[in-house]
Amino acid sequence: MTTHERLLVVGGGVIGCSLAYHLAGAGRQVTLLERATIGSEASSAAAGMLAPLAESDEPGVFLELAVAGLRAFQEDAAAVEAVSGLSIEYMPVGIIRTAGEQGRAEALRARIAWARQLGLPVRWLDGAEVRRLEPSLGDETIGGLDSPEEAHVHPRRLTAALAQGAARRGAEIREGAEVEALIRHGDEVSGVRLTNGEVLMAGSVVLAGGAWSRMLGRGAVELPVAPVLGQYLLLRSIPCPFKRVLYGEHVYLLPRADGTIYVGATEEPEAGFDKRSTAQGIRGLLNAAASLVPSLDRAEIVSVGSGLRPGTYDHMPILGHVSGVPGLSVAAGHFRNGVLLSLITGRLMTELLVYGRSSIDLVPFSPGRFNAAAPMSVAASNGGLTIAGERPLEA
Repeated sequence: MTTHERLLVVGGGVIGCSLAYHLAGAGRQVTLLERATIGSEASSAAAGMLAPLAESDEPGVFLELAVAGLRAFQEDAAAVEAVSGLSIEYMPVGIIRTAGEQGRAEALRARIAWARQLGLPVRWLDGAEVRRLEPSLGDETIGGLDSPEEAHVHPRRLTAALAQGAARRGAEIREGAEVEALIRHGDEVSGVRLTNGEVLMAGSVVLAGGAWSRMLGRGAVELPVAPVLGQYLLLRSIPCPFKRVLYGEHVYLLPRADGTIYVGATEEPEAGFDKRSTAQGIRGLLNAAASLVPSLDRAEIVSVGSGLRPGTYDHMPILGHVSGVPGLSVAAGHFRNGVLLSLITGRLMTELLVYGRSSIDLVPFSPGRFNAAAPMSVAASNGGLTIAGERPLEA
C-alpha cells in the first residue's frame, strides 16, 4: 500500500467504524485510528434508536437524511451481521410517542401528514387504543403517535460489528492510537502525527472524532462541535412491561434483548467534558420513567452511565470535504443521531471520497456552512439540565 492510496479515519466510534466498513467495502485501503478502544465513548452510552421522527419537528433536509438513515438499516442490517459474524440486535418493533396533555397531542398529530409523505406509516391512537397496544402506560396518557417502522439496535454491538466487518474487508483497526496533530504541506493535509511520535502519511484524512473533533481539526479547520452530556440508566423488570420503544415528553424507554430497559436521557451542554453521573440527573429520569410506566417504580436499577454527544449549534452533522484544505474531510457532530445516521453517513461519505459525488446532497451539512462568528453554544433549551425525551415540540 502506497502512502497516496491510504485513507486515515480518525475516531473509532460508530461513525468512524461505519466509514472504515464502507470504504474498505469499496476497495479503499483504510486505517482507522482510535485513541482508546473501539466504541468506548458516546457509542457505548447511546440508546440505539433508529427514530427519524424523534429529532425532527418539521420536514427538511435533516429529516430526509434521518429517514435515509432508517432505510439504510432496513437494507443493510443483515449484511453487516453477515460480513462481521456479529449480531447488532436490530429490532424493528416500532415506537410510540405518547401525549399526556392536549397541546402535545396536537403537536404530535401535526407530524402525521409530512411523516407519511416521507414514507413513514404513522397513525394516531387515542388513550384507549394506545393502552390496548401497551397496557403498562399510565392513565395520564391521552394518546400516542404510533410509528411501526422505526426500530432500534444495540449500539455497542453495532460498533463492534462495523469494526470487525471493516477488518474482514481489509481495513487496519488500531486502538490506543491517539492523534496529536494533522500533518500539512502548505494547505494540504497529508497525514497525522500520533502522541507517541509516529507519523502516518496518507492521501486523505477523515475526522470522525465525535465530541473531540474540534480539537482534532485545530490548525486546519474550525469545527463548532462541543460535548453535550447525556446521563442514562438501565432498569430490569421481568417480564418487561412493554414491547415497543416508548417516548414521553421527558423520557424515553427502550426494551433490550437482554431484558434490560434503557432509560434516557439528560441533556447538559454546560457539563463540558465532565462525564459524572449525578443524583439530580438520575432522579429526574427515574421520576419521568415511573410517570410514563408506573410499574417501573418497582424495577431493579441495573446501572447508571453517561456519554458525551457531539453537538453542533444547528443540531445537524458536519459531512464533507473541508474547502481550501485538500486531503481533509469531516464526518462529525451527529449529536443524538450517531447510531441512526451511522450507516448512511458511511455510505454517503464513501460515495464522496471514492466517486466524487454522493447520492444525497451533502451541501447543507458541509463544514463550510458555519459562520466564524456563530456562537459555540449547543444548548437545546435554557443551557441547564433538562430531561430530553425529544426536542421541544412546536404546536
